[in-house]
Amino acid sequence: MRKSAGDVIEISKGRRHGRCSPMQERWYRLRQSHPDARSRPPFQVTEDWTLNGAIDDRLLQASWTAIVDRHWTLRSMFAWDGDRLSQSVGDVSDSHQLELHDLTAFASDSPQVRQLVREIYQTPLDLEHGRGFRAALIRWRDGTRLILTVDQLVCDCYSTQILRRDLLAVYAAVSADPQRDPRSVLGALTYQYLDWAEHQWQLLAGDYGTALRAFWTQRLAGAPEMIVREDHHSVGAMGRGWKAEASLDPELIAQVDEGSAQADSTATRSRAEIFSRVASKPIALLSVLFAQLYRTTAQTDLSVVVTLPGRIPKFSRVVGLFVVPVMIRIQLHDALTFSEISQRVADAFLEADDWRKVPLYAAIDPPASLSRVRFSYERGGGSSDTAGLALTPSVDRWVGESYMDADLEFLFFESAVPGSLVLKLFGRADKFKRETLEDLAGDLVELAAGFLGSPERTLTKT
Repeated sequence: MRKSAGDVIEISKGRRHGRCSPMQERWYRLRQSHPDARSRPPFQVTEDWTLNGAIDDRLLQASWTAIVDRHWTLRSMFAWDGDRLSQSVGDVSDSHQLELHDLTAFASDSPQVRQLVREIYQTPLDLEHGRGFRAALIRWRDGTRLILTVDQLVCDCYSTQILRRDLLAVYAAVSADPQRDPRSVLGALTYQYLDWAEHQWQLLAGDYGTALRAFWTQRLAGAPEMIVREDHHSVGAMGRGWKAEASLDPELIAQVDEGSAQADSTATRSRAEIFSRVASKPIALLSVLFAQLYRTTAQTDLSVVVTLPGRIPKFSRVVGLFVVPVMIRIQLHDALTFSEISQRVADAFLEADDWRKVPLYAAIDPPASLSRVRFSYERGGGSSDTAGLALTPSVDRWVGESYMDADLEFLFFESAVPGSLVLKLFGRADKFKRETLEDLAGDLVELAAGFLGSPERTLTKT
């Protein structure tokens, strides 16, 4: 990895006021310019868990309050300071409590339960006054649910897994000893999200920032506009989205894992091969996406935005917005085999990975036409069980309206069930018909079957 003076900047500890991170500023501006979308994805996300086992509501509520006390960003207040967005940590208040709703007189499909669940999913959150989430425990006749709606500015998807683990750890401890102070179970964090934000601005102001701007300026120089097949033309920065899903064959996924295991046994491997082994499925699926884009657009020079986790070890248990987007750009031609495409993707990925300490958008402002297609890969947290309390992802989640800033997002979701991998293809409704998304999802799964099964096939072969 390239080194610079910015790499040795000392990280502050426990900042309670300061400038928001570059990604927070970018998202907040987008959020402000689209008020109708603020209470919808991607600005707000909802975790919905079904609870099984004996539950002490008051102990769970006290445990949640300890979590809010531990993770300062959940109660941060946002405000503009000139052209900079700042946040200040507020005190824990009644508005941060876990809500307790007793609807045991009603069944899960009753209008009363459905209305409350929908309301929690679509709660307009108040970032300016330190309410970046809403958490509720709902009991009805035949079940119990824990629902957390949170703004992405204070909590990314991986952070919700941290919250769940911390909550269960605290609840287990106070269940064993109800007299124990819940805040003492995990203790205080050494670093908080504002420390991370300050570190990013320091990197940008130093040698690392200079090198970062030079890298992305050179890397994207002359990149052509990404052309995707649209059913309708729209020029807005955001639009309502809808989704198509398709499952990948578990046997194909197993082949990818077997291939990476064989690569691991090779005595001499390039750095790209090592990376491909570590992140075999994401690299393979991103390569399939590039192959599909090449076939559907006839473009030889292609760019895709890839979202990566930006956490460093000091912040491994900290809640916040740590997602860092990078741009993967590669050139393709008919004679390339899928193995060669994967190698190019791995090389480009490694190159971009050297520069993911700070989002590229903080260094340069690339044309919006390069950000039309996004790729992401997520692993589900699965079920959790402690102190006789089991949390499993709810299967009957409420599905509402969502918005998108990209034209297409290819999200591959790997659940905790072995061999389970689903493509969730999101597209802007003002640009694509639902049937178009379904066709694209089906075509990609079919292409994956062909290329992953026969990696020496060339792009010209169907």
